[in-house]
Amino acid sequence: WPYWEPELHEMWPMIAEKWGIDAGDLAAECTVDGVFAEAVERSRGTDVGECISNVYAGPDGGEIQDFEGARFFRAPDSDTAYAQWGRTGALYSSMGGASSWLGYPVSEEESLSKGVYVRYEHGRIHWTGEYGAVAVRDDVIAAWERKNWEHGFGYPVSAEVDIQDADGKVIGQSQRFERGTIIRNRASGEVFCVQGLIGDRYLELGGPVSVLGFPVRDEAVSYTHLTLPTTERV
Repeated sequence: WPYWEPELHEMWPMIAEKWGIDAGDLAAECTVDGVFAEAVERSRGTDVGECISNVYAGPDGGEIQDFEGARFFRAPDSDTAYAQWGRTGALYSSMGGASSWLGYPVSEEESLSKGVYVRYEHGRIHWTGEYGAVAVRDDVIAAWERKNWEHGFGYPVSAEVDIQDADGKVIGQSQRFERGTIIRNRASGEVFCVQGLIGDRYLELGGPVSVLGFPVRDEAVSYTHLTLPTTERV
């Protein structure tokens, strides 16, 4: 199963080179204490292995500790450390980890009907075998929830991309899901979903840079209102 390819294991040669350690030497002198020791004992779907560093400072007063098969993070003012590994951990690391817009993890991997996800201070990373690992911001998650999550809108397909006007100015962002697209208006901060035949046509016309501009609400069901005749007694 491709998800379990050991991306974080592959980080060790780079760490070893930076520290001047033999890449084959995994017997780093380190200790595991406190919340990190508690986190190591937690049941999870991977073996984190032995520590390869002591605890070191993370952004904004947090703490980090590296292991053979995972990296643990403790957010500032938190009494819990969380492990990151595999595809979700690899994307998180490539984005800058706790220094990225995601912030610190607030969970480890949780399973869904298709794939897994990890929650962070300001968003999530979802992984599926079909689309790989994709990061999603909090406001997009809120719009996704309005559509009944993956049950109504499907899973995230690709990363968020900027929307630019004719002058190249960034005016918003969009993110594709299996059954629609979620669009953010940068000026207003509003985030709405487009989907189905209406959404397809809207995007064909150019989406937010067309004469239609940004969506101002999610797609709604339209009803025909009828006035029923009344029967009068004579």
